[in-house]
Amino acid sequence: MTVYRADVRVRVEVQDDGSDQVPVVRPFDDARDCGYGLGLVDLMAHRWGHHGGRRSRVVWFMLEWEANREASGSGSPTRVLLQYVTSPD
Repeated sequence: MTVYRADVRVRVEVQDDGSDQVPVVRPFDDARDCGYGLGLVDLMAHRWGHHGGRRSRVVWFMLEWEANREASGSGSPTRVLLQYVTSPD
């Protein structure tokens, strides 16, 4: 995962081994226990996309916020939380 931060936005990129399938937002299904990641990204992100293909792919998304100049004197958000969680295979 790579995170790029600017004054009022952040871009997050996640690289994987690639696939012949194009990443898509899947509809919610109670029977499935995985595959909801892009649905969450689609709800939260201002934009998202992907590039690459069968051998390597990057899925990216951008989060944006309004500048809070009164609190910090810059375009920095009041609070940003980024948490990266992995689970054992």
